[in-house]
Amino acid sequence: MKEYQVKVLFDEPDASNWPKYHEELMNKYGGQDMIDAYTEQIKAAGVIK
Repeated sequence: MKEYQVKVLFDEPDASNWPKYHEELMNKYGGQDMIDAYTEQIKAAGVIK
């Protein structure tokens, strides 16, 4: 994921490729799984319902 952050911040002239990077991070690198796990943790802690 850090490689993509660096690429987006320093190699890309604009954000037009962000949807492509977002899709890959969320699916190929488990980004959605991390968000889901975090959501479950904060639900269990009573922070959100």
